[in-house]
Amino acid sequence: MRTKNTLLILLITLFCASNANARETFASCGGSNGYTYYVLGGFVSESAAGYTKDAIQDGTIQFTHADYKDWDVVQIDGFKKPYSAKGNGGSVTFVGGTENGFNIMVFYPTDTIEVYTLRPLTNEVTWVQSKSNSQMSKATVMKANCLFQ
Repeated sequence: MRTKNTLLILLITLFCASNANARETFASCGGSNGYTYYVLGGFVSESAAGYTKDAIQDGTIQFTHADYKDWDVVQIDGFKKPYSAKGNGGSVTFVGGTENGFNIMVFYPTDTIEVYTLRPLTNEVTWVQSKSNSQMSKATVMKANCLFQ
């Protein structure tokens, strides 16, 4: 009997420990629409520079967390391939907010900053990206509809 109790306690402990770091999806957002401003230079020609409508039709953005800490932003492309911000060298920070929306920032040390404002009351996310490297400099603002878990 004592061996069964010890085994049961061990199994419960292992189950709880394995789920302690389990990631949960907080929101899953569909395609994004908005505008991008391309700066002349690098691979951007004079005819391509300036504001343009922009869209990511077949993509998905997921916001995941472990116990409302350790956030990640996972972009899923049209081929269903996931790109984790953390997995690609990004630093993801929950910035805070109010009941009207809260912010998550992603900082890639090479050339990009992204800020996502999640709005559960209106089932949407708005996000901005600023990117500058030798090939391209651009600023993007987008909106997507979301399903909050």
